[in-house]
Amino acid sequence: MKTAFDPRHRKREKNVQELFAASFHDVFELVIDKTEPMKVIIDEAIELAKQFGGSTSPSFVNGVLGTICKSKPPLSNS
Repeated sequence: MKTAFDPRHRKREKNVQELFAASFHDVFELVIDKTEPMKVIIDEAIELAKQFGGSTSPSFVNGVLGTICKSKPPLSNS
């Protein structure tokens, strides 16, 4: 039985925290920083999700970041 004290649970929890931190950083790059192309940021986030997340993490991260890209206003040259 998995409990909060089970080391396997701690490892999973750590992976979720790392994935969340990486995804938050990618959202910052997409919305605020804007120095890298969107495709590069999304591809990097998907690779991190493959490494740290579960089997559905890459598609989830792709969907979230794709939605953010579609909903944000176009870049201005000012």
